[in-house]
Amino acid sequence: MKIGLFGGSFDPPHNGHLTIATSFLKELQLDEVLFIPAYIAPQKGHRTYATAADRLNMLRLALAGHPHFRINTVEIEREGISYTIDTIRFLKAQEPQAEYYLLIGADSLLDFANWREPEAILNSVQVVIAKRPECDLDKVEPKFLQQVIVLKNQMSPISSSLVRNRVRQGQSLEGYVPQAIAQYITEHKLYR
Repeated sequence: MKIGLFGGSFDPPHNGHLTIATSFLKELQLDEVLFIPAYIAPQKGHRTYATAADRLNMLRLALAGHPHFRINTVEIEREGISYTIDTIRFLKAQEPQAEYYLLIGADSLLDFANWREPEAILNSVQVVIAKRPECDLDKVEPKFLQQVIVLKNQMSPISSSLVRNRVRQGQSLEGYVPQAIAQYITEHKLYR
């Protein structure tokens, strides 16, 4: 099994997440992509806007109809700050025969030296980078850049913060999130 790992706050999940996950799945010929919502992501300054339950519900809605996308709730169940290396070790213990591929944004690679146990991450999984137009990979430490795979497709300009801002400004979410998520946000009065 070739398993992709895609962690994040997913606050909310949006079409950009689905697009890059699809590229990740196809380019690397993965069997599945595990979406791993963080309880608290260390890179996000320990803040989320929607509850873990709401983010998980929205992620379920977003992934409906995508047979190769699954959710793993290990970080939500663990609670506290979610460190990537802890999740990798947990998953490898559960399914040691699998090959794991960790998807991160190129901007995260710029800060990778500050992650918990970056060398252990690189030794445990294949790190895969999703490029961002504004991110210069020349600024990445060469020792990290030499050990990663870079996806051909760039990340979408859609971001969770852009979606939240559109909600606050009363703008349409069409094209930004699946319709079921737009409806969920409205019904649960999120991000206002």
